[in-house]
Amino acid sequence: MVRTSEESEPILTMEEAVGAGLSRREFAGIASSLGLVTMAGCMGDEDPDPGDVGDDDGVEPTEGGTLEVGIEVSLDSMDQHLQTQITTVAVLSQMVENLFVVEHDYTVDGKLVENIDLEDDGQRWVMDIREGVEFHPPYQKELTAEDIIYNLERVVDPDVGSFSRRPWIIESEFEQIDDYSIEMSWDETQTSVDSWIAGFHGFGIMSPESIEEGDPSNHPVGTGPYVFEEWIPRDHITMSAFDDYWGDDYPHFDEITMRPIDEPATMITELQEGSVDLLRQTPRENIPELEQDDDVVVDISEGFAYQTLDINPTTETEEGRVEEMPTVEREVRQAIAAAIDFEELVQICLSGYGVPTQNFFPEDSPWHVDYNPHPMEQDAELAEQLIDDAGYDTPLEVNLISTSEDPIYRALGRTAQGQLNQAGFDVNLDEFEFAEWAGKLFAGEFDISVDGFPGAPDPEALSGYFHIGQDDPPLFNYEFEEADRVFDLWEQGRRTTDEDERQDIYRELQELIIDDPIRLVLWHRDIVNSYTTDVGGFEAHPWDMEFRAYEAYFGE
Repeated sequence: MVRTSEESEPILTMEEAVGAGLSRREFAGIASSLGLVTMAGCMGDEDPDPGDVGDDDGVEPTEGGTLEVGIEVSLDSMDQHLQTQITTVAVLSQMVENLFVVEHDYTVDGKLVENIDLEDDGQRWVMDIREGVEFHPPYQKELTAEDIIYNLERVVDPDVGSFSRRPWIIESEFEQIDDYSIEMSWDETQTSVDSWIAGFHGFGIMSPESIEEGDPSNHPVGTGPYVFEEWIPRDHITMSAFDDYWGDDYPHFDEITMRPIDEPATMITELQEGSVDLLRQTPRENIPELEQDDDVVVDISEGFAYQTLDINPTTETEEGRVEEMPTVEREVRQAIAAAIDFEELVQICLSGYGVPTQNFFPEDSPWHVDYNPHPMEQDAELAEQLIDDAGYDTPLEVNLISTSEDPIYRALGRTAQGQLNQAGFDVNLDEFEFAEWAGKLFAGEFDISVDGFPGAPDPEALSGYFHIGQDDPPLFNYEFEEADRVFDLWEQGRRTTDEDERQDIYRELQELIIDDPIRLVLWHRDIVNSYTTDVGGFEAHPWDMEFRAYEAYFGE
């Protein structure tokens, strides 16, 4: 769904990203786009429907020029396999392509994978790699199955510390069949491996030579429509059109430059004055102003990423915790939920552009369960009673960490502190630069932390946020009262091919992890992109990391 400034009123949901549009740059390569991945293993090979993008946008595509993009935070490492920051993954998607991607309708589609065959009752997945795909200079060569295997081996190596090291890859065996085919196999049936690969932070394919001989943390080399040129941290990243890109439909621009803009007022001024063509995130408080600007399009998409307060139930780390570690008690975690006013958070942090909820999937998702067992408005009396039931006096001291670099995270941390302090808690709030906050988060050095997740296309992929038994990072070694049942249900859902049975399994599972709010879901956020009217081929995407600036063009 796309809503422009002429037709939109604030709607309630979350998330952002960008994409849709076609081009006419006719370089050699494979032009076919992929249909949906089905359990029969077939992926369509017809060209995508152009969707009359130029007519819809009122502009015709032109070639060349530089697209100036404003992004909301400074970028992290350029190594896609080590990413924890959604914005950096989104920026990298212009240059580093995934095996699978999430589409606008929540389905999963192939990108570098052209076809799948499921064999042995889903225990063996044979994937055909798209032919004619080239890595970027200075390591330009054709992508082959050997390169895919290298990337899989790198991610599965615990010494690398990849955030994509999840059960789907740890528990698998994989090998090259020929130059353009690989197989992955498991001891039991797998139904959602494509969702795993597309979801979480994606699985980008980088040049093995660039990893071995170059510096992937500062110079990414992938297969996307744009080639890395320059990254000056905290200032800008520049990428240029890849003339040998395998697709016919883009790139259109000669260059794309993306700059972090910290101040919302500066974002709006630069957009209205034309020094920025596109904002990846639009400051919520400025949306009504932009909707009145005839030279700006405000594009709102209902997303399925969600914001959380992570509540630490472990005793593994003492650093960053109060001495009593009260959040190990289920009643204290539920007291935190009772102390939160969900609607107030959405109004303050998002100016109303989000849906207050305790659910992991938005209403439009087939996996939505509509289950909110904790008060949606603050219940201070209940919070204090739960603290007492856990054996603690009020006010109960806890440590909350946040990052000062992201305005939404900053507002969430400060607002949550105020709400908790009104309902039986004494909150110590520490704000850090993004990298330091992320380090403390993944080390488990907190009682409560703000956090955000892109969501998951399928409940099986959601398990990566709760996985027990992984040595690193300790954040995911959560042991809680219903852990055995929760992970048993995830196993059942993973092995079950009947969709009705999967619905029942995952409903029970979601209710259990919502009841004990280790990940206290707060809202689903609207994706609000804004751009000047001379930008065409652009559509806000519900998957936060699918920031498809590469599909845009200037019109005339």
